[in-house]
Amino acid sequence: MDIQIINSSKAIELFKSLSNEFVVIKNPEFVHPEFEIVPLAKKIYKPDSLLAFVMDMDGTTTTTEELCIESLEFMIRKMSGLLTKEQWQGLNHQKDYPNIIGNSTTKHIEYLINNYKSLINKSYTIHSFIDSINWTLKTGKSEQRKNEVKDLLKSFGFSYPFEYLSSNISTTKDINSDLLNFLENRLNMDNPSELVKIGIEIYYHHYHQYLKNLDNTNEHNSETKKLIQPMPGVSIFLALTKGLLGNEAKNLSEILIEDFNRKNPYIKLDLTFQDIETKLEIIGNYFEKNPVKIAIVTSSISYEADIVLNEIFRQMKNEILNWNISEKRRTKILEKFSSYGNFYDAIVTATDAYEFRLKPHRDLYSIALYRLGISRNDFDKVIGFEDSQSGTIAIRAAGIGCSIAVPFPHTKGHNLEAASYILWNGLPEFILKHNCLINENLYGKK
Repeated sequence: MDIQIINSSKAIELFKSLSNEFVVIKNPEFVHPEFEIVPLAKKIYKPDSLLAFVMDMDGTTTTTEELCIESLEFMIRKMSGLLTKEQWQGLNHQKDYPNIIGNSTTKHIEYLINNYKSLINKSYTIHSFIDSINWTLKTGKSEQRKNEVKDLLKSFGFSYPFEYLSSNISTTKDINSDLLNFLENRLNMDNPSELVKIGIEIYYHHYHQYLKNLDNTNEHNSETKKLIQPMPGVSIFLALTKGLLGNEAKNLSEILIEDFNRKNPYIKLDLTFQDIETKLEIIGNYFEKNPVKIAIVTSSISYEADIVLNEIFRQMKNEILNWNISEKRRTKILEKFSSYGNFYDAIVTATDAYEFRLKPHRDLYSIALYRLGISRNDFDKVIGFEDSQSGTIAIRAAGIGCSIAVPFPHTKGHNLEAASYILWNGLPEFILKHNCLINENLYGKK
C-alpha cells in the first residue's frame, strides 16, 4: 500500500471503514503520540470452523502471575525498606491487582511507582539497585537482561568495564563504591521515569533468581509448585484439541470435572456424568480428525518462558502418566509433550517485540498469526485465550474476533468486555459447557 499523508477528515473516514469499535491505548512518555486509537475486530461468538488457538502463558496456561505479583511487591519493599507485613501490609488486591496484571512489566511498575512514591526511600532504592545489577551481571543467565543493564547504566551516564565483575572482587567493590556515589548525586527522586527503570532491575532480580533456582534444582518443593504449575484443565485441553485423545477423551471425564470445580467451586455443572462422557467422546473424535494449530503468546522474555514452560510440561507429563488411557495413546501423547517446542506450532515472547509494544498492543498476537501461517481472511477461524483486560483487547486488536477470557482470582476485577465469553471455571468450562465452540452441524457427529 502506498504511503499517504492525509488530513483528519480522511483519517476518520478510513477508520470508520475498519471497525465500529475501537480502543484507546496510552503510550509511554518517550513514545509519540501520547495515545493510539486501534480498531478492534468484530466480536465473534461461534466461528464457522476452527484452524488455530492462540494462548497467553502467565495466568491462562500457567500460574506464573503469582510469581510476577510477588516480584512486584518485593520491588516496592526493597525500594522502601519496609520488608515485613508489620511495616507495610503489601499490595492491595482490589486497588492494585487490576493495574499490575496483563500489561507490560514497565506499565505495571509505572503504576506502582506512582502510587507508592511516598514510601520509596532514596538510600534503600540505590543499594537495592546496586545489589540487583550485580546479581544480573554476575549470576543471571539472561544475556538480554545483562545487555539491558549495561545500556541503562550508560544512559544514566555511568560507564565501567563491567566484564571484570565476575572475576575480580576488588573491581566489584570499586564499581559499587563509584556507582553508589554517582547515584547519590545523580538520582532524581522526583523523576518517576528513572525510578521505574531502577524498579525494573529490582523486579527482574527477584523474578530471575527464582527461575534460576527452579532451573537448577532437581527437587521441586511446595513453594515451586505453588508459584508455577499448570492451570486447571490445561493438559487435557491441549491434548484434546491437538487431536491426541480421540474417543478416549471420555476416560478423563472425572479429572475434567474435578478441574472444573477446582477453578471455581461456586458454579456447578448441570450435566450428568454420562452426558459428559458422551460430550468428550464427540469432541475427542472431532479434533482427532480436525486438530488445530496452537501458539503460546507471552509478555515474558524468552529466557523466562523457556524455564516456565519446561517446568509446566514436566508437570503435565506427570499428569499424563496417571490418565486412564491406553498405553499406545499415552506413548503418543508423551512423545508430543516431550518438550514445549515439540508441542506448540508457534512460540512468541516479549523478546520478539519491544517492551512498549506488548499487550494491549496487537504485536505479539500478529506475530503468532504470521508464524502459524494464518491469512487475514482466516482470522475469524482463530480463537484467542487471555486472563486479563489488556490480553483480551490485544487479541481483538490483532484481528481475532473470538477473544475468550479465562480469569484467575487476581484478574476477576478486570474489565473483560472485549471478550466473547468469560470462563469463570477456566478451560474445563470451554470444553464442558461450550463444546470448544465446535460448529453445531459437526458436533452431533461421532
